[in-house]
Amino acid sequence: MGESEQETLANVTLAHWDFSAEEFDNISSEAKDFIAKLLVKDPRKRMKSSECLEHQWLRVSSLCTLT
Repeated sequence: MGESEQETLANVTLAHWDFSAEEFDNISSEAKDFIAKLLVKDPRKRMKSSECLEHQWLRVSSLCTLT
């Protein structure tokens, strides 16, 4: 998020972000880690789909839905 629409667009373009907004207060650290690993500008450094499926947040989330 930015102070203006222009600043927000610049942040998105530059891949500058953080989880400091209050909307993220109730988001688990595992979920934040998962999101952070997907919001990497360089696709070669971004988490691959196979890595996503093995990420702890998805594994814990899927276990919760099975019980």
